[in-house]
Amino acid sequence: MLDSIRPLVAAAQGAALSVDPVRAAELVEAIAAAPRVFVVGAGRTGLVARAFVIRLRHLGKDAYAAGEAATPAPKSRDLVLVCTASSETATTVAIGRGALARAIPVWVITQPERAAAWPVAAHVLGLPVGAAAAAGPLGTVFELALGLLFDGLVAELMARLRVDEASMRARHATLE
Repeated sequence: MLDSIRPLVAAAQGAALSVDPVRAAELVEAIAAAPRVFVVGAGRTGLVARAFVIRLRHLGKDAYAAGEAATPAPKSRDLVLVCTASSETATTVAIGRGALARAIPVWVITQPERAAAWPVAAHVLGLPVGAAAAAGPLGTVFELALGLLFDGLVAELMARLRVDEASMRARHATLE
């Protein structure tokens, strides 16, 4: 089993470490500055996106999974973060393009070769999986790399927003 895990870890690590650090820093600033953050993704990528929403809430950010019934409508100063390996998933693309049409800032995390699918109004952070995608089935490497990227963004946001782990823990589930 470890022989199956090693290539996945290496591929996901390689992709996460290959993002443009300047663009990643710009995304951190955009998230920090936004009054509310709406994150969208489909399938397993959507599950990773929802996990990021949870961490943003632990940071004290007003964050939502776009498309959920209890999610409010975004406003012009908010941020929509689209997570999509293919840039072709209908609902995900529709939410991102809908936000752009309403002049809401949109960031897209996708594979660099899929960035051209987005209008120039969107800010794109490429997550370069490339040939390493073959290390796992059905987008696994993208999903794992996205999780690593998000955890790195959380660490950066903790420093940027001056939030410590004790503060995050206080916002963690407390009804258990």
